[in-house]
Amino acid sequence: MSEAYSKITAGHYAAFRPSLHAPILEKCIEEGERFGTGLDVGCGTGRSTIALADYCDSVIGIDPSSAMLDTAIQNPKIKYLNAILEESDLGSDSYDIITFAGVLFYSKSQDLYNEVVRLSKKGAPVIVYDFEVVLKAFDTILDLGNTENVGPPYDHAVNFAGLLDGRLDLKIEEKEVVDLSVSSSELAHLILAEESSYRKLASRFGSDEVFESVQRILDTASMGTALHVQANIFYSIYVNTK
Repeated sequence: MSEAYSKITAGHYAAFRPSLHAPILEKCIEEGERFGTGLDVGCGTGRSTIALADYCDSVIGIDPSSAMLDTAIQNPKIKYLNAILEESDLGSDSYDIITFAGVLFYSKSQDLYNEVVRLSKKGAPVIVYDFEVVLKAFDTILDLGNTENVGPPYDHAVNFAGLLDGRLDLKIEEKEVVDLSVSSSELAHLILAEESSYRKLASRFGSDEVFESVQRILDTASMGTALHVQANIFYSIYVNTK
């Protein structure tokens, strides 16, 4: 059942994510800068990989979730790999740029750090970024109640702090707030991409009707006007100095 939920929420995740990957990378990469090979770690459905591909001749997107990769965006520049980075056989000193979009909280370890150092070329930027769409205001509208936290609270600002040993040099660490305008259908996808929210809403409305039901409630709440949400963006830029 958990795998079934994962496939459904992955579908909502793939259906809409805010267009923040490209704007964040614009802040991290100098205008006109180009790279040969890129690596996007924890690529999910490929939205972060597509954004990286704009700067590269070729990109590998790697992710351990087959459910995510089943809905990944296809592009001739991109090859997707279903694997954990530390267990892959990617070549040393192979990548001109490496990105992590919203995955380091779950994967941060000394082994991962060592693998990033091994895979990246000297002088290669390693960009860790994430964004948080603030949906709390819609919990009341949808009568979701309090969401129980399982394990430690998610940290969107996590980076390689605590693991640095001189091989990666931190250049920039930033947090900013941006405003987003979304439609009711886009917001419904954002809400239903969260498994805990999907479970509660599907239990109430039924799995076949949940999307339309959520969208209808949001339409009523917005009274035909655009819906606005805020997003916090976080990014850290490292450079391989080995």
